[in-house]
Amino acid sequence: MACLESDRTHTIYGIKDPRTNRFVYVGETADFDKRKQAHLRRCREGAIRPKIKGETIKTWLFDIFAAGLMPDIVPLQVITGDKQASRQAELKWVYRLASEHHALLNHWKEHKAAIKAALRGEPGELVARVVPEKRTASRRVRGEKEAPKPRDSRRENKGRPWTPESEARLLLLFHAKAGAREIAHELKRTPTAIRARLVKLGAIAERKHLAL
Repeated sequence: MACLESDRTHTIYGIKDPRTNRFVYVGETADFDKRKQAHLRRCREGAIRPKIKGETIKTWLFDIFAAGLMPDIVPLQVITGDKQASRQAELKWVYRLASEHHALLNHWKEHKAAIKAALRGEPGELVARVVPEKRTASRRVRGEKEAPKPRDSRRENKGRPWTPESEARLLLLFHAKAGAREIAHELKRTPTAIRARLVKLGAIAERKHLAL
């Protein structure tokens, strides 16, 4: 008898940075072992680094292997249900880990929204919504031009010292593929200050490497 979609087992998994033991990515799959091997194949010797604007899980995996390291890919939760239920569970894990200041590289639009909600301290129930049937990657990951962000004249934190907490939020927003204006709006600083801090933290080589 064929297995019904609602009876399928799905695994929510995470990828950890072996240098920090912190999560950098959350995914979901109906075949954990196969997906794990697919991720590791991106690290194989002789592979070419993906030509993608910004850092993604693909470029991160390549760089980890180039450094002579191996990522830790671990199951987080096993559920029984359809694909929609699996994506809901995945989304909740994205929110949970972002709330714990793990710098996730997830780039699906619903994941970016969950990361930003976690950074703003919004209730987790707000991310427990129906995820789209067809996923869409963010424009920045696809290489398309970002839509202009509304300018915010309030710069409450302009000139104030950076704290470990504010730097952690900065890196989370950066890894969520937010542009300089959007990050500045969230942190109440100027886009110039955002770029300068990312350079100092080593997240980007030059200020121009972060789009507005």
